[in-house]
Amino acid sequence: MASNGVGPYSYQVIGSFPSIPSINSTPQASPIFNIDNGIKYSLIRLRALDACGNATLGDASILPLANYKMEVDSNCFQSSSTLSVDTFYNSTYAWFKKENFNSTDSTYLGGGYSVHLPFLSASDTGTYVCHVTVNTGCVKRSFVYNLNGLCYNFLPVKVTSFTGKFENEGIQLSWNSIQEAGLKNFIIERKNRSGIFTAIGNVIPKTGISGTSRYGFTDRNPLPGMNSYRLKLFNDNNSFSYTNTILLNKDQTKSIHCYPNPVSNMLTVDFGISTKHVFKIILLNLTNQGVWETTFTTGNNKLLQIVRPQSLGKGIYLLRCIDTLTNEEYAEKVILL
Repeated sequence: MASNGVGPYSYQVIGSFPSIPSINSTPQASPIFNIDNGIKYSLIRLRALDACGNATLGDASILPLANYKMEVDSNCFQSSSTLSVDTFYNSTYAWFKKENFNSTDSTYLGGGYSVHLPFLSASDTGTYVCHVTVNTGCVKRSFVYNLNGLCYNFLPVKVTSFTGKFENEGIQLSWNSIQEAGLKNFIIERKNRSGIFTAIGNVIPKTGISGTSRYGFTDRNPLPGMNSYRLKLFNDNNSFSYTNTILLNKDQTKSIHCYPNPVSNMLTVDFGISTKHVFKIILLNLTNQGVWETTFTTGNNKLLQIVRPQSLGKGIYLLRCIDTLTNEEYAEKVILL
């Protein structure tokens, strides 16, 4: 509520972080705004105007940190692994590694909202701690994850691709997997309005199939706006791991596909969108270093063909496609033969 000045007052939202999708409003008499679009905003800027035209601004920080946690995309020996926490506006991060949860000694790993391990080995296992400080110390939170690399002891399953596309009013998810010994089921998870991954279905793996198995699942009631999906690979001894997360925007009817993969000479990226968007495309190596970069604008053409740079050797790379308008990101591992 505004004080001083000359009533009646009017109120409006004039900015937010993130800025897309916009929640800016026209002036209204009530100081209460009901925002329920499934997107997490960490800052909202408000303006109050009195009857004489005098204005004041106020920033409202929204920090639902109680529901946040540290996540890891792979807890498996001999694979790439990234530990991360959600990003918060006006925050600093400090990562530490300890031998175990009760250890008093720790090693400082650096700042940023994530830590990348290009090849998980025994020396990388232990307890990872991230301390998040918001607004120069007004709010502090700590997140912990025990990285043990044990998923391959019982679950050598590999998901070689995980994609999604819009089909009628739903979203069709598709994935391929190999080495399914000990796998109990695939659990499909989607982020809810609070930013927490929850199960929306499961698929039982095929049995007696050699080579690659193909699966699909349809989310018949996707959320308005952004939809984030991942697979939880749940095995017979109750251990589990996760795939990468894919993002699809229901309002833009957009999905991204890469083929062929593995690739020898040319990789095609299908952005699946006919409206004009500018994407930043980055290819990273296993040490998370950018080795190739370009920009691409959709509209008249939705297909980007990437000729393999001669300087890149055989191996596994990560292709990141970032929508510069919405900050949506698609990432997929690409194998160069």
